Amino acid sequence: MDLASYRWLLMTIQIFKKDLPRIRRALGGRSSTTVVDEAHSIKNVGSANYKAVRDFSEGQHLLLMTGTPISHPADAYSYVKLKTPHVYRSQAQFENLHVEERDFFGNVVKWRNLEQMKVNLMLQSTRRLSREVLKHLKLPNYIPIYYDLAPEHLALYNQLADE
Repeated sequence: MDLASYRWLLMTIQIFKKDLPRIRRALGGRSSTTVVDEAHSIKNVGSANYKAVRDFSEGQHLLLMTGTPISHPADAYSYVKLKTPHVYRSQAQFENLHVEERDFFGNVVKWRNLEQMKVNLMLQSTRRLSREVLKHLKLPNYIPIYYDLAPEHLALYNQLADE
């Protein structure tokens, strides 16, 4: 495939990582915009996914999209570092600012300055709720149908639900 002849390239993160040198050669230094859907796949700064996106998008336009909320404050670092790299010089600085306490094994047990972390995360972010994006859709019309299961079926269903 002659990648340079296409205006848009759509691929999985696995293909992107595997073909990164080829994609770079095909673009020949031209400006590009990278869109990462399901951006939670790059929240770990030690992962190959993160490194490939970081290396390719440096100095380029980058759009991260995800519907998955941040589940741990440490996850914010990767997004901030990619979108606004000047905010934190390094992960060590991020941790110096935001980690208050670690346990015996070095795991973070208490965070601090979470409001500042949120401000930093939102510098290049926007949040859209489904009710804002999908407001043109009609509400579904559900008609419940009530029925009784056979006793054996009900017992099996209850057992499955318990397990």
